Amino acid sequence: MSKLVFTASLLAVLVLAACSPAVVAPPVVPSRPPSPSAPPSAEPLPTNAPSTPDPAPTPTPAPPARPAPDPADSPETPDPAIVEFTADEMDLVDGIRPGAAMDCEPVRSDLPKKAIAGVECIGGEWFVARVGFYRFENDEEMLEHYEARMVDEGVTLNEASCFYGEGDGQYIPGDEEVASRHGCFITEDGTANYRLLLPGAHVYVGIVGHNIDSIELEDFAFLGSAHDTPSFPTIWGNADV
Repeated sequence: MSKLVFTASLLAVLVLAACSPAVVAPPVVPSRPPSPSAPPSAEPLPTNAPSTPDPAPTPTPAPPARPAPDPADSPETPDPAIVEFTADEMDLVDGIRPGAAMDCEPVRSDLPKKAIAGVECIGGEWFVARVGFYRFENDEEMLEHYEARMVDEGVTLNEASCFYGEGDGQYIPGDEEVASRHGCFITEDGTANYRLLLPGAHVYVGIVGHNIDSIELEDFAFLGSAHDTPSFPTIWGNADV
């Protein structure tokens, strides 16, 4: 009897269980993962920290000064201030006796009256200060200038010689040699001057000394020529002397 009752009770429990709805477990909601504070590649947020000023720029040192070029390392450049000689001026220079003058320069603004060309040079001897060579158009104008200059200096024409300090005369005698003459005078400051005419070439020579000795200047003009009469000047036109 008891076995029958146990069995009946068990059956009743099974029937009740089959008839009651199934108990469903509540769905499980996955928990949301925590958000990262900032993506790894994100820029850092600005802060209110004070900014540091940029350092002052370092001044660039000036390049060292370039040394002046050595003239010996570069070709010589012509000086624009040097004036070239004209054909007449060059002819005067070429006719000067070797050693009689040096450092010749053309004369343009203070030529003797009616002269067409001139050069002035430093004398080649210690007693000669300078020498001038001037060309005229003809012998007549050359002689006219010479005589006027000698008279202005108080020299009497055709009288005395350089031996006496002042004088004028022909170095070649004869009526046809009137223009072959020379003369001397002494300036107020005691300086000897000598003047010489070379007819045919129309060249007038003026020599200024360093002292009062006029005969020294005459000998300089006739250097190498015989001291008898007539003798011929060698200071110009005798390159072989």
